Amino acid sequence: MNKLIEIIKPYFSHFMGDTPELIAKEIAEKIVSSGLLKQTNMKFRKKPVVIEAFRYYIDPRPDWFQDKVTLNEIITDETHCEIKTLEGWMIGERGDYIIQGVKGEIYPCKPDIFELTYDPV
Repeated sequence: MNKLIEIIKPYFSHFMGDTPELIAKEIAEKIVSSGLLKQTNMKFRKKPVVIEAFRYYIDPRPDWFQDKVTLNEIITDETHCEIKTLEGWMIGERGDYIIQGVKGEIYPCKPDIFELTYDPV
C-alpha cells in the first residue's frame, strides 16, 4: 500500500497544500479495500500437457515432421532445418529437439531448455 501512496501523492501535492500524503493514503485505502486493485502474481507454472518431439538428425523423423517438409513449411539440411512458425522462420540445428505442440505447431528447442522443461511419459 505504501507504493500506491507514493504513486498517488505527487498528483495532489501541487494543489492540495501540505496534506497530499493524507489524501493519497485515504484514496489508496479505498482503492485497496474496494478490490479494484488485485495483487498480480508474475510467476507461472506450465500446464501438464503432452507434446511430441524428436532430436533433429539423431532420431528418426516422425510423420508430422515429414508432412510439413512435403508442404515446404520445413526446409531440411544435414546441419539444420528451417521451420515456418507463426513468429516467422526458426532454425533447428543438429541435436535440437523439434517439438510438435498441443495445437500442431512445430518449433525447435535447444536440448538444455527441453530437458529442464519436459519429462518423458
